[in-house]
Amino acid sequence: MWIWIAAALAVVFIAYRLIPNFYAARGTIAYEKDGVEAALKFYEKAYNTKRASAAAVLNYALLLLRSGQPKEAETVFTQLVLTPELALKKKNAAKQYRCIAYIKQGKVEDAMEDCEELLGMYKNSDLYGIAGYAMLLSDKPAEEKFSFCREAYQYNSDNRDIADNYAAALILLGKYERALTIADIVIEKNKYLLNYIF
Repeated sequence: MWIWIAAALAVVFIAYRLIPNFYAARGTIAYEKDGVEAALKFYEKAYNTKRASAAAVLNYALLLLRSGQPKEAETVFTQLVLTPELALKKKNAAKQYRCIAYIKQGKVEDAMEDCEELLGMYKNSDLYGIAGYAMLLSDKPAEEKFSFCREAYQYNSDNRDIADNYAAALILLGKYERALTIADIVIEKNKYLLNYIF
C-alpha cells in the first residue's frame, strides 16, 4: 500500500512541476494556430504559477509587448533582470527587449541607457536595431544619430530594422537619394511583408 501512496505522490509532484511547461507548450501551439492573444492566455497561466522557466517568462513578456501592453511587459522583463540566480545572458536578453517596452511608453532615455550598457558588453543585430530606433527618437544631434545608424548598418546591412534606421538617419541629414536607395533595397529584400501590410 505504501508503494501506491508513494507512486501517487510522485505523480502529483511531477504534474505540479510540469504544469508551467504544459501551459507554455500550449501557448506555443496556440500562437502558431491562432496568434498572440490565444498564446498570451496560456503563457499568463504559466507565469502565474511562479514556477515557469526563464524562457517561458521571457516569451510571456514578449507576447505582452506584441499585444500592446508595454508597461506590463516592462514589469516582467524587470523581474527577469533582477532575478539573482538567472544567467547573465538571459538577463541581458530581458534587458534588451525591455528597451522596446521603454520606447513604446515614451521612455527613450531609459531605453538609451540600457542599450548603451548592453552595447558595452556585446553587439548583435537586434540590439543595434533597438538602439538605433531609440537613438532616432532621442534628442541627440542628427550627426550622432547618423554615425550610430551607419555603424549598425556596417555591422549588418541585411537587417531590416537596422536598414530602416539608417535610411531615417540619412533623411535627417538631407541625404534623400541615398535614403531612397536604402529603402528600395529594404523593400526588395522584404517583398513578402507587403502581403501583410496591404
